[in-house]
Amino acid sequence: MTDMEKIWKWNGKEYYFDITEPGCMRRLMDALTGLRNNLAQFRREQETDDMLSCHCGILQAFLDDVFGEGAGEEMCGKQLSAEVYSRAYMEFLEFVNRQMEALEKMQKDAEAKYRVRARQMGLETERAG
Repeated sequence: MTDMEKIWKWNGKEYYFDITEPGCMRRLMDALTGLRNNLAQFRREQETDDMLSCHCGILQAFLDDVFGEGAGEEMCGKQLSAEVYSRAYMEFLEFVNRQMEALEKMQKDAEAKYRVRARQMGLETERAG
């Protein structure tokens, strides 16, 4: 069984995140709630430069909520770039998705293993179907 990847690498740096730890999951859930609230306030009638700054600010706040104050700027630089912030956000979500898939696989593998043992020991009953 391979271990779940717990270090997200971005822009030459490493950031610890583990969906199986309550603290990490709480920060992610809080960050997603904040993201949703910020997006609800995002006004599309803004000037383009203001809209891009707002977009970066929303994603910077998300990264700060997950990894700590200042993390967004550390990851994406002082110069606001909607492309850089969007890529960081999307790459992090892909990282989380890989963790979710690894956890799901681990659970399925364990269920299959113990189902075989239960059958061998005569403990598993046939499912009605």
